[in-house]
Amino acid sequence: MEEVWQGFLLGLSFLAYRVHTTSLIAGLVLGSYLKVVVCRHCLNEGYFKEPHLTVGNSTPASCCPLCQNIFASWPNITIVSWLLRRGRGYYCDEPNSVHYPLTEVTCGVVFLCISFFAPTPVVMVQLCVLAWFLIALSMIDYFTLQLPDALTQPLMWSGLVLSVSGFGIRPESAIYGAVFGYLSLWGLYWLYLIFTRNEGIGYGDFKLLAAIGAWVGWEMLPLVCTLAALCGIAFSLCRQRTHHIKQLIPFGPSLSAAGFLIYISQMNDELWLM
Repeated sequence: MEEVWQGFLLGLSFLAYRVHTTSLIAGLVLGSYLKVVVCRHCLNEGYFKEPHLTVGNSTPASCCPLCQNIFASWPNITIVSWLLRRGRGYYCDEPNSVHYPLTEVTCGVVFLCISFFAPTPVVMVQLCVLAWFLIALSMIDYFTLQLPDALTQPLMWSGLVLSVSGFGIRPESAIYGAVFGYLSLWGLYWLYLIFTRNEGIGYGDFKLLAAIGAWVGWEMLPLVCTLAALCGIAFSLCRQRTHHIKQLIPFGPSLSAAGFLIYISQMNDELWLM
């Protein structure tokens, strides 16, 4: 009997190892695509001034901006080529920025952590999809102070579809969450504009909170906004201390972090937020 239990535990350990390894690899691969989406959006908007980009601006395939050589399949996974080439370009041997492998590693680590907290494979896929969109939106907002509709709208509709399909929260809670999420920041925007004559919130923040509301429900919106405000204050203070600059602070990363923490706590009863 003891041997049977040992074999059963060994099988579970091997299965868990495969799940975690697969999550990490999937995160690295999808992190490569995330890097392309972020960089091309920033380039098209004219905000991103990094001298050594690993993606092209006008070509459909990723290429080196210095020598214009189109990458093969595996150099697109920057962490692999960056390690093998010791931080230099694949063709022209010019130094590459560390931002790109860090993007892939971040996505891979997030997916790996999700595999430990997700109670079922379906929930793990949901969390990975949500995390991918929120990381991409946070990075774009950090560099450009914009939250593109091409990402916020699919994120909102995917949350609504999940609720209707029975894999997420109740449909009525998701619908009200999208509506109230948008209207709450929209009303705050107009109040701030009337009293100060300045725009304190961007329209992309309305849509991002609407998308988060479609995932977590209208009941969680006050907690999301509270956590996001605290994260935004902490981020602003740290940025002013380290860079000694005062400029517009992107609110998208704070909203994304708060929304993801709330949703993962809804899917896992062991987390303290719920």
